[in-house]
Amino acid sequence: MKVEMALAKKKLAYTWIFVTASVFVLLIFLSATGKFKDSTQELWGWFLQNTTPILTLIIGVIVVEAKSKVKSKKIERFYYRLCLTLTITFFTLLVLTLFIIPLAQKHGGFTPIGFINFSNIYLGPFQGFVTAALGIFFVKSENDES
Repeated sequence: MKVEMALAKKKLAYTWIFVTASVFVLLIFLSATGKFKDSTQELWGWFLQNTTPILTLIIGVIVVEAKSKVKSKKIERFYYRLCLTLTITFFTLLVLTLFIIPLAQKHGGFTPIGFINFSNIYLGPFQGFVTAALGIFFVKSENDES
């Protein structure tokens, strides 16, 4: 079954913007309360490196398409669901990383920023999967054979 490409892109964009903004507010709170003390800049670097590239891709494609007179396309629902599932999983891992910090401190001997840096081991590759899937999704059209 096919879905309207423009609508699917908007739903993905809303998901990315809403969750990124929510985590942004959480990080403001963590920064203001001194949870990361002297490592606040590293915390923000971690967050921005994990969200900005994909968010830039999504917003860039939507802005370019808004300026063009391209007629609406359809795409297999599978591609939309794959992107949405990967997005939700990625954000779950990202947010869980923040909430697991107390356990990592108590049982793993990590500092808060040490665990944030450790999380790049699993978030980095997963971000690659999400970026690849979204990249394919945003260029896939009804006329494509594959």
